[in-house]
Amino acid sequence: MSGLLIACMAGSAMAGNITVAIPDNIKINPQSDAYTSVNVSVKSIYPGSYKFVVAPQSGLEAYIGNLGDSSALNIGSATNPIIPPYSYRLITINHANEELVGKLYVRATDGSWSGFKEVKLSVYDGNTEISDSITVQPYSSGSLSVETPEFPTVALPVAGILGLLFIFGRKKEGL
Repeated sequence: MSGLLIACMAGSAMAGNITVAIPDNIKINPQSDAYTSVNVSVKSIYPGSYKFVVAPQSGLEAYIGNLGDSSALNIGSATNPIIPPYSYRLITINHANEELVGKLYVRATDGSWSGFKEVKLSVYDGNTEISDSITVQPYSSGSLSVETPEFPTVALPVAGILGLLFIFGRKKEGL
């Protein structure tokens, strides 16, 4: 019985030897030509060669920049972005517990969408897929407004403070 328990734990430990880490979501302006970026990392317990896949949904394009060290491993680029369905590249992790850190750049190709879209990042260890996806939300430049407080909300506290200063100033004069 204990042998089965050990075998089960060893199997689950081996399945999670690679992790893909990205934020849960990103907001972009569909009408803008600029890319928005977030950090992304791939970490492996074991050295090896892995297939890294970037798959944006329709209406989006993306690329990974500078994933890794000075070799500046890129998957796509600003001049040659990844468009649906996907693009991939083989990445090499040379040392145990090595983490490759880079940036995921995303922009909209369709300026009229609403709702949510996804960019899926997958790493394949042989036939085993480890994936994560980032939710892309649109915002328009007009929707990010700053509300100014109403006049009484600002004026009454300022008038109260000035009134207190006046009263305490008169008491010091002995009047």
